[in-house]
Amino acid sequence: MALDPLGYLSILVTAVLFALLVVALMISLGLYARSYKEAQGYMSPLMLVMLVPILFLQFSDFLRLQDWYFALPFVNVVLALDALVKGTATAIQLGLTWLSTLAYAGLALYLAYLSFQREDVVFRN
Repeated sequence: MALDPLGYLSILVTAVLFALLVVALMISLGLYARSYKEAQGYMSPLMLVMLVPILFLQFSDFLRLQDWYFALPFVNVVLALDALVKGTATAIQLGLTWLSTLAYAGLALYLAYLSFQREDVVFRN
């Protein structure tokens, strides 16, 4: 693996955007939990869903990857990181990954914002 500084920067941007998406989803889901155990019950399926793209990556050599795959949530980050490490990433694929991940994170944060506007969610016992 021989990456240039731009490759490392691309990996960093992809990882930070993915972390933003995961945190935004956790905030959105965690708002509805009344206890730590209930929050854990909400987060466990989310973690399992995030493992599916890694399984998908095992078969990526047998598939002809199209650019629209880079717009799918969670799958896009795994495919983009794989393409960056292999040196086959294009600007369209990276841009699509970054924009879609940012859009999904923005949507999750907006849902959390709407939930915070409701008093029954914020002040529940």
